[in-house]
Amino acid sequence: MRVEAARFHVVLVGCGGTGSYVFYYLSRLMFTELQKEFGKRTTVVLVDGDTVEPKNLYRQNFIESDVGLNKAYVLARRYSTAYGIHVEYYDRYADVDCLERLLQYTYRPYLGMVVPILVGCVDNHVARRALHETFEGFRGPLIYIDAGNGEATGQVVIGVKGKVEKEIFCSQVSEVFAEPAGKILPNLLEPEDEEEESGLSCADLSLRDGQSIMANFATATLVNVALNSIINHHKIPFHMAATDILTGKTKTVPIRRLKKS
Repeated sequence: MRVEAARFHVVLVGCGGTGSYVFYYLSRLMFTELQKEFGKRTTVVLVDGDTVEPKNLYRQNFIESDVGLNKAYVLARRYSTAYGIHVEYYDRYADVDCLERLLQYTYRPYLGMVVPILVGCVDNHVARRALHETFEGFRGPLIYIDAGNGEATGQVVIGVKGKVEKEIFCSQVSEVFAEPAGKILPNLLEPEDEEEESGLSCADLSLRDGQSIMANFATATLVNVALNSIINHHKIPFHMAATDILTGKTKTVPIRRLKKS
C-alpha cells in the first residue's frame, strides 16, 4: 500500500523501553533528511510525562546523568544537539484532546499534504486507550503504529485512516482502511491482572522478572522498519508483525482493505 504525502509529522508517545530506541533510529532518519536537497522534512514531537529513574537504566536508552530529568526532554536535547535536528517535546501525559492538537501541530496547507503518524510505545492500558480514542475520533488521514512487548516477545500493529484509491493513500477522508491495535487485540485496552493487582510498571516488572532488553530492541526494530518504509519509500509494509527473541522468528500479516458490511 502506497502513501502519497509531501511530508510526515510523527508524534511519538512513550519514551521508555521501546520508545527511546525508536527515536534512536528516527533521529538519524531526520539527520539524513538534512543532507538532501529537497525540502521534505519529517517533524517530530516526543511525548512522555515520566522522569528517568535509576531502574530505567537497565533497559532504556538513558545514562546515569539523565536520572531525575524528563524522558522526552532528555531525548530531544541529546539528539537535537548531536545531529543538528529540530525536535520538540511535551513533558506531560497527553489526553485525547492534547494528542489531536499535537498531531496537527505543524500542519501547513501550502506545504502540501502532511500525513501525521501516531506512534504508541506505552506500557499501560490507560495511555493506550487515549491513543486508540485519538485514532477513532481523528478527522483526516492518520497512521497509528502501536508497539507492545513482553519478556521475550513483541508485536506491532499499524492502523490506517484515510481514503484509499488504487492502493494510494491520498485523501483527507476519515475512512478506516486498516483496524488499529485496540480492535485487533482488544485486551490491550484493559488492565492486565498483574498490572491491576500490583500497580507495577514495565520497569518494575523487568527488575523483578528479568524482562529482556532484547524484547525492547526487537519491538523498536519493527516500528523502525515501518517508519523507514513509510517515510522513505511511502509504503506501509505490514498490518501486524510479531517477533520472538528466543527463536529469532518474526511473522508479519500484510495490510488489506477492510470488507464493508
